[in-house]
Amino acid sequence: MTRASTRIVAALATTVMAMAGWAITAPAAAPLSNPQFPQLRFARTITSHPFPGASANASDIEGLGYVPADNSLWVADDNRDAVWEINPTTGAYKTQLRGSTATADFTSAQQVGTGKTCGQALEAAIPGDTAANECHSRTDDFESVVYDSTNNVLYVTSGNCCTAGLPSGYPNHPTVWKLTRVAGHFVPTSWQALPEGTDPTAAGWRPGVGLYFGKGTSIQTYNFATNALGTKTTPPGVPGEIVGITFPDAATALITTATTNTALGRTTATSDSTITKYTVSGSTFTKVAGWTFPLRNLGIAGGAVDDDGMIDARDLAVVGDTLYVSDGYDFRASDDHPIFVYTLSGAVRPTPAFTWSGPSDPLTVQFTSTGQPAPVATAPATTFAWTFGDGGTSTLPSPSHHYAAAGTYSVKLTVTNAAGSVAVTHSVLVPAAPVIAPGIGGVTEGNAGTVTLNVPVTLSHASTTTVTVHYATVDTGAAGVATAGVDYVATSGTVTFAPGQTSKTVPITVVGDTVKEPPLLYGEWILVAFSSPTGATLDTRFFGLGVGIIGDDD
Repeated sequence: MTRASTRIVAALATTVMAMAGWAITAPAAAPLSNPQFPQLRFARTITSHPFPGASANASDIEGLGYVPADNSLWVADDNRDAVWEINPTTGAYKTQLRGSTATADFTSAQQVGTGKTCGQALEAAIPGDTAANECHSRTDDFESVVYDSTNNVLYVTSGNCCTAGLPSGYPNHPTVWKLTRVAGHFVPTSWQALPEGTDPTAAGWRPGVGLYFGKGTSIQTYNFATNALGTKTTPPGVPGEIVGITFPDAATALITTATTNTALGRTTATSDSTITKYTVSGSTFTKVAGWTFPLRNLGIAGGAVDDDGMIDARDLAVVGDTLYVSDGYDFRASDDHPIFVYTLSGAVRPTPAFTWSGPSDPLTVQFTSTGQPAPVATAPATTFAWTFGDGGTSTLPSPSHHYAAAGTYSVKLTVTNAAGSVAVTHSVLVPAAPVIAPGIGGVTEGNAGTVTLNVPVTLSHASTTTVTVHYATVDTGAAGVATAGVDYVATSGTVTFAPGQTSKTVPITVVGDTVKEPPLLYGEWILVAFSSPTGATLDTRFFGLGVGIIGDDD
């Protein structure tokens, strides 16, 4: 049986079932919740290069429409002239409808009122008009996909663009396509020609009312059966150009806005992509306080190239408290056009707390936020504001801070999210850095063999962190100064004070002999130079030198 015959048989079967009173309806999607203090978190991305299981990449995805009965997300692909069906849970490819003249996916649909296909709707005003040009122009700018949950149909809009590959001056032919189920699958069955210049960039279905189109800062109703556009209205406080609209219910609208800019070099940090919630009563849209979500940087900073955040938002689809938003940016390093997935939840009033440790080096203290909500990169709506008591500030969740002097400082952390702003303050003692003091040790050399001479090293007070200092014996050649290799064995290394320790020694091997040596204050001296301290400062009153005295018994 041919593809067309299969569709006809399925359509007849659908008609018979309807005449017999067997309702064909889709189950309702889970409702969008209404938390008192809403917050949006990044969950993941769905790649479209390609959708898992697809044989080709999508290109410049725009509109999104969710069909709960099939758990399917339909995706309008502007540059590919196609509409994809995917599984929103896994991102896996299901099927594809092509807008090219090479297939019958759109070219067999009939215009409402005339019964003509796009290839039959030739225009006398266009010299040499062809079926291929007509169909191409009506399917080369897919912008939105809308699911009519009341009648279980899909609508796909093609906008006021583009004429590449068409004769100069050829019309853009904005069009609305209606897709109904044939053999259980959505296929284009009818279409309406919109007035030239109409550009349904965004579109959504409001239960009990019907289709809405959005463009610029305005939206308007649209009746497919009569091909009539309603009066334009501008929702208050629209933060940018409307690029997506969806109605979770008849009284609620979520609108995606962005200043569409696909210039090379953009990042999520320069994005103004935003989702805003409105209540809707009749034709009046009212902006809901606390329900504006900037999508800039809402992702995993430093993560995968497509996880860092939205750049150029397009349409959105809502499945319960999961929001899917397409990104139309063309120049990601991955060359992908990902779908960003966010989850809506209620923010909990902050309970700030913090700990501190250090100094890790002289006068530097590490502060760590330990309260709730915990710092999460995927929820940047939570902010942290520190004041360190010396004029210093930070907005990091867990910063380090260097103090110019020891003392007691009043440190304050303020945590803010959608549920409020709460602060906590602690007095933080910043002790003076410990001082490393080299000392003097001595030993009698003996007439033969070796003995160990220990040069003491002390800290002025215990540290809470590890302290280290480098040492090395030094030969000067001066009278009374011992000579390495003759009087002792040269050595070097690092002295390490664990937290709490204040006393260490540097061991030096002394070589015994029977030579009478001139003393320098009680015997020969071994000089030990100390340098490069960490976690403390070095007492340099005697040039950072420790002394080992070899008592001469000859």
